[in-house]
Amino acid sequence: MMTIYGLSRSISKRLPGKFDVMEKIDPYRRIPIMVAYTWGLISMGLFGLWPIVEGRENLEALRDDNG
Repeated sequence: MMTIYGLSRSISKRLPGKFDVMEKIDPYRRIPIMVAYTWGLISMGLFGLWPIVEGRENLEALRDDNG
């Protein structure tokens, strides 16, 4: 999917005139960012890589001391 997206951006830039369709549809490249984020979440869920916070009581004690 990302390859198709990259190809469509490069083809769109090479078209004559101001016909850069992909620049109008996705000027900030949010589509690949969203796909990468979603892929990361799915991978973390499938392989059990969710972070585990240890020593949370120590963090709460530090927060209480500082303010």
